[in-house]
Amino acid sequence: METLPDAELEVMKALWDSPKGPLTSREIVDSLAAHRGWKIQTVSTFLTRLTQRGFVSRQQGGREIGYVPLVGRAEYMNEEVRSFASKHAGFSLSGLVAAFAEQGAVSERDISDLSAWIEEQRATQLSTQNESRATGLGVSHASAVGDAHG
Repeated sequence: METLPDAELEVMKALWDSPKGPLTSREIVDSLAAHRGWKIQTVSTFLTRLTQRGFVSRQQGGREIGYVPLVGRAEYMNEEVRSFASKHAGFSLSGLVAAFAEQGAVSERDISDLSAWIEEQRATQLSTQNESRATGLGVSHASAVGDAHG
């Protein structure tokens, strides 16, 4: 997945943030008007590019064309973080966090959230390992029993 230019990312954010279904170009312009001031033609150009790249789908609704994201916010952000980490921290999560920490960009809340996430990951990995072991033992035991009787 490619990285989007900032302007196109702003359009995607408007689509992601919409509580309703497809948005028209006019609705996107209106949602971005406060901080961007783009004209409808500018937004239409971004939407055309996003459609060509597979980020957005056009949906005809009567006389209007609506746009919906084909790529979710979490999917895109995960890819952005992965790309950034591989370029700047050797794809090391600890290296990435250390880089933020060295700049003073990690708050107490961030540390608490990271700690909770780490504990959740440990629990998930232990659960997965235990399930794998139990499944593996069941197969080995069945094979051993079959071999003993055969």
